[in-house]
Amino acid sequence: MQIKCPHCGEMFDFNVYGGSEGPLRAARREKNMTVKQVALELGISPFTLQELERGKVDPRMSWIRKATALFGKTAEELFPEPDPEQQEMDAELEEEAELDEVSAADGAELYLPKEES
Repeated sequence: MQIKCPHCGEMFDFNVYGGSEGPLRAARREKNMTVKQVALELGISPFTLQELERGKVDPRMSWIRKATALFGKTAEELFPEPDPEQQEMDAELEEEAELDEVSAADGAELYLPKEES
């Protein structure tokens, strides 16, 4: 999911790995495979694969075995533990982005109190 940083305005891909993409997505791109192709190989829906790539769902053992065989990488390489500190920061950014989307959809502006000096 693309979100806009409320502080600098820069757009970036949101995922729990804190980078522009997670290792599973990077492996898929290295092999020039589509979401649909990999999902078919893993026996899951394209939506589930996208959520898996973003670290939004925990992988099942059968998916891990199929993915490691497909990409020739270890489970640790494809499914690393996300950094808890980064997860917290990303959750805050996602929440702020959702608030911005709601405000924009309603046609209302979001007013924040001024910080006292």
